[in-house]
Amino acid sequence: MKAAESSAANGSCLSRNRSTPFANVTDWRANLADIRPISDGTGLNEAFARLKAASETPIPQAAAQARLEEVLAWLAEAGCVFAAHSEPDLTHRVRKMIAADTAKNWQENDMAAQFSMSVATFRRHLAQKNTGFRRLLADVRMMRALTLLQVSGKPVSQIAYEVGYQSPSRFTARFKERFGVLPSEVRSDGTIQSESGKSPFYSELK
Repeated sequence: MKAAESSAANGSCLSRNRSTPFANVTDWRANLADIRPISDGTGLNEAFARLKAASETPIPQAAAQARLEEVLAWLAEAGCVFAAHSEPDLTHRVRKMIAADTAKNWQENDMAAQFSMSVATFRRHLAQKNTGFRRLLADVRMMRALTLLQVSGKPVSQIAYEVGYQSPSRFTARFKERFGVLPSEVRSDGTIQSESGKSPFYSELK
């Protein structure tokens, strides 16, 4: 990728990727190549020229950091806002962990420890999303069971064990409570229609 010309008429530049302008200052020389001209003021032009010059001449890391921060300060002054990096929320991470091993005997205290939280803190974070550990656990397991019933020929009892139920009858009861049909009905006809004309799983799979 070629660096932008420093002699552009307006002289100012901005990273193409606004969400991560310079994610790691140690990579700033490489990141500087991903630049294109934009229209802005003289202060930003001069700050960028100093940063670009630094990319062509070895300078101390602290000096590079200062020049980079100067450019970012001018961009902020011009009204450019860089979106913060978004981490997956806790519910997504919990679901992902459960989905990786639905047969495991998941316990709330063990899951909380996975995120370096006390059980009380863990519960509070989930409550902010209007959910709880048991609800997430049941949801992931039931959706996994539904998928296995639709795409595999495994016996219902085996599927029950694979999603964490030691009792097939208990699994069947929970499945019917969740989806309104028995596991065997899914197996016999994966396109069962309700009175509305839609599959009873339609809302679950949207």
